[in-house]
Amino acid sequence: MAGLPAEPSLFAHRVRNLLTRPPLTCASTATVRDAARLMGGARVGCIVVVDPNGAPRGIVTDRDLRTRVVGEGREPATTETSDVMSSPVITIRPDAFAFDAVLEMTRRDIHHLSSEPPPSRCWRRSRAG
Repeated sequence: MAGLPAEPSLFAHRVRNLLTRPPLTCASTATVRDAARLMGGARVGCIVVVDPNGAPRGIVTDRDLRTRVVGEGREPATTETSDVMSSPVITIRPDAFAFDAVLEMTRRDIHHLSSEPPPSRCWRRSRAG
């Protein structure tokens, strides 16, 4: 996984040390097409949907785009991110160990967490194989 230290240990590294990029965010009124373009341009698998004050309200992931947009036949140019986002945003403390983040994602059957406090950043669980 890009950005990880050499020989990463989930028990030694903190979430804050693995989050090297600024958060990718969009307004809840942004279209799915715009969100997907932002995600593609940034080469990330999620975007945090924020309210007008910048507080996280939801998250749109690559899985949401596949299942809630393409799979349901929605029009990306007119569907708003608020219509397909997962909410609430599941967060983890930046000082938590990476192992705790993986455990939380496994327990909830999700692939992305956001750090707290805002501005949040996404952390993705990678799959072996």
